[in-house]
Amino acid sequence: LGVRVTGRGASAARQLVELASENTKGPVTAVTTIDGALIAAVGATIKVMAADWTNAKLVTKALAHAPTFVTSLSSFKNYIVIGDLQRSVCFARYVRAHEAVEMIAHDPTTKDSLAVGAVFGQSKVAGLVTFDSRDNVQVFTVEPRVAPNGTDVLKRPLRALGHFKLSGTVRSAMPLRQPANGRLGLRETSGEVYVTAEGEIGVVAPISEKAVRACRWLASRLATEVPQPCGLHPVACRQGSMTAATGLHGNTLIDGDLLALYMHLSADERRAIATRAGMSAERARSILVALQGECDWF
Repeated sequence: LGVRVTGRGASAARQLVELASENTKGPVTAVTTIDGALIAAVGATIKVMAADWTNAKLVTKALAHAPTFVTSLSSFKNYIVIGDLQRSVCFARYVRAHEAVEMIAHDPTTKDSLAVGAVFGQSKVAGLVTFDSRDNVQVFTVEPRVAPNGTDVLKRPLRALGHFKLSGTVRSAMPLRQPANGRLGLRETSGEVYVTAEGEIGVVAPISEKAVRACRWLASRLATEVPQPCGLHPVACRQGSMTAATGLHGNTLIDGDLLALYMHLSADERRAIATRAGMSAERARSILVALQGECDWF
């Protein structure tokens, strides 16, 4: 679709017009764009389409197939994140030169995926994000391995990084990206904004590995030594209902709401918490200030 503008100034009229279309012969369950192409999911079929402006048509350039039924799509650069109704999440890439979609990795566990996305920081992809119907958010990482011929990518399972229990079921998610800034020496970064059916709005944002280590120690002390709302232990409430089949060892997701409690404590309480976490109060504060700087644009 496009907008046609007729007239000028205050008298200008705007009309929504159809520029190109395609009969998919089935319900379109998810759409996204990549490298100037439109990607649409029709059931388990994923179509990469380009616009033929002369004939006002969408021409299918490549096809791929999901395990069961595509519920959501997300893309960045030339990569596609695919959410499936029963088979969790898949990771693929679009090769324009060959007009093909190559499956790179997948999650072997059986669970649904209502929304998907990707989070990446200053240097590399931090993880693929998936939200399921049990109010869980889970993050996976993938390290594509190239075949001996140097071109083909070997398909492999995704590795779970962590999971988190939200306050409600996520209905939609969208990327929130910061473009690269050469003057400041910043590369492109991306987080994932989500909205739940219960009215919660949040973001899964990337932070540096150094900050993760320090914040994990700090969060562990805040969880046990600071009174929590309604007396609920934050670790137990945010544990998530993931099964042992995820193969998860440890959890790299940090509860931002829990860390925010530190700055509201008195000076003596902050000093005591930081000491038990193995750092000084000044270092704990500097870490949280730096973390806030990393996530401010979200």
